[in-house]
Amino acid sequence: YETIPPGKELPLNHKFTKMWRLRNTGNCEWNTDFILMCTKNCDLFKGGSTIPIAYRAIKPKEQVEVRVELIAPKDKELLNKKVTATWMIRVGGKIFGVQPDGKTPLSVTIKLVD
Repeated sequence: YETIPPGKELPLNHKFTKMWRLRNTGNCEWNTDFILMCTKNCDLFKGGSTIPIAYRAIKPKEQVEVRVELIAPKDKELLNKKVTATWMIRVGGKIFGVQPDGKTPLSVTIKLVD
């Protein structure tokens, strides 16, 4: 579940919220040390470079909604182009993604319009 579908058209410099619903499929609790860390195009989207995943422990098999407040790029050279930013989960020195492979990042892809 996510709030901004891939390719959603948004105007330059538009504030928006991206939300994902994540399920802890591991064997350990996600505590407040688990964060989302922006890994691609962080400089294009304002906000959301590091986001706490939860404000309480998320047990295995539980879900949590993670919200990232962002501002679309304001660079006019990106008009009518798709722009993607990605996030990975970080805890301590370990970085991993979602899906069984542990390598798939969370992402937001928007098309910038006038």
